[in-house]
Amino acid sequence: MIDLDALVNEARLPRARVCGREVTVRPLTAAMAHRVAVVTAKDTTGADTLNVMLELVRQAVPSLTDDEVSRLTVEQIGAIVQLARGQVAEVEQALAEQSKTEGNG
Repeated sequence: MIDLDALVNEARLPRARVCGREVTVRPLTAAMAHRVAVVTAKDTTGADTLNVMLELVRQAVPSLTDDEVSRLTVEQIGAIVQLARGQVAEVEQALAEQSKTEGNG
């Protein structure tokens, strides 16, 4: 039997360092995934998409304060969204590529 509850087991959730501390990134809920899809499909300016992504960040990392969320970069927001979607390997690859680029700079 496949234990789908294990997907939300705290010990199995991705951990990330953000705002100088380690946090757990909770998985994207179906309701939030639907909300993101609806908002991004209708958004023509990008403002609504950014707002829903910030809402997703607050849901995925509830331990972040409003001040901490307001200081996140676009890259950090994107990485948290990817982690909430379970795209851990993609985030690790992006960080490795960034590290290589900075090393060659």
